[in-house]
Amino acid sequence: MNKDFLLFLKNLTYVVSGALPSIVLLAIFNILAARLLGPAEYGKYTLIQSIAAFIGLPMIMGYHTTIAKFLPESKDYATISKTVSSAYIMTLLFTLATIAVCLTFMQDLSKAFNILPEFLMLAIMFAVLYTFYLLNMNTIRGLMEMKLYSIFQVAYAALVLAIFLISVLGGPITFQSILYPIFISYGVTGAAIFLLIRKYLVLKIDRSWLFRLTKYSIICVVGAVSYTVYSNISQVLIHIYMTPHDLGIYSAYSLAAISVTSLMISTFITVFFPTASQYNDKGPIFTMFFKLLPFIVILGIPMLIFSEIVVLFLYGNQYTTYLDLVLLFSVAGVSQSIQNLYGWILNTDSDRGVKISSAGGIILAVAALVLNLVLIPVWGIRGAVIALILSYLATFLIMTWLTNRYYRTGDLVAGN
Repeated sequence: MNKDFLLFLKNLTYVVSGALPSIVLLAIFNILAARLLGPAEYGKYTLIQSIAAFIGLPMIMGYHTTIAKFLPESKDYATISKTVSSAYIMTLLFTLATIAVCLTFMQDLSKAFNILPEFLMLAIMFAVLYTFYLLNMNTIRGLMEMKLYSIFQVAYAALVLAIFLISVLGGPITFQSILYPIFISYGVTGAAIFLLIRKYLVLKIDRSWLFRLTKYSIICVVGAVSYTVYSNISQVLIHIYMTPHDLGIYSAYSLAAISVTSLMISTFITVFFPTASQYNDKGPIFTMFFKLLPFIVILGIPMLIFSEIVVLFLYGNQYTTYLDLVLLFSVAGVSQSIQNLYGWILNTDSDRGVKISSAGGIILAVAALVLNLVLIPVWGIRGAVIALILSYLATFLIMTWLTNRYYRTGDLVAGN
């Protein structure tokens, strides 16, 4: 068996061994939080999380993906140091600039998101700590330290649950009871990783290397903006057009379906992306994807239907199970996993593939924004899910067509 494939399986085993317990621990955390808080307070938490995603965009500026892409290609200490130092210094500068802008335009941003300034401050804190955590996690991922990666996955999840349980026992429960455990866990886990990789950091930027990293990160930012829009716009618009209770219901269904597939795909991508980035010939990867596609659909939808029914039962009577919503969210979860996986396969090609992925991300974001604006006022939560499904389907078809045309080989996309 190929040595590289064996290494891939070994690293994937490490990540899965960390992902499974972390998924269980975070599932317990989210189920307890949703059950104890109720839909309205749980909706406030998801709203702050969604706004933090928008604020975090100009902080990270795609350098987390860039570092995971270029570190596996770096074979010596000097190159690794240049990559890590450039990414960290630029992220720090962008984070400070974003905080300054948010504080300057605090009132305007609060009105734009239709929230209190206090909520916006929480979203800024969320964005800063998540940026710190994400950059550090992607650094050890890029260094192919998958055993460490899995350990920190479990550590983060265990810390979140433990602090949440302590806060629940210590006083009244509000949406802050979810936020502060997450804040502390991001900070502690990120700091621990930072101590391990600080040997690569120097307060000096190699301009030519920075230009190379930034060129790729700019393209990644397009995809990141698009991802943030299509994965969070439903929550923001439900908050504007409906109530926190409705947002809590939407978030509960989304967690039971879409978040489950996101965790599964991200676990696989954690190892796959840096590994596949080392190969020039992407043809076999595309071929395998299209062969597996029918199985993803056939197995994915029933699995998610079962997952949703179980999770909604555990949430309690405040979260009613509607079978049509269960089916819609299951289809949306599978659609998202296909779109996400295909986009990451394209991202392994830093020339042609990442451009197609970014173009697809733009199409997906625009489609999701327009369809949500049209369908949420008419059909509410159901309209939001239908908007996602239609957006994913249209974008995947367009990206497939672009891949076929750009790579100039029909066999590549046909899976032959």
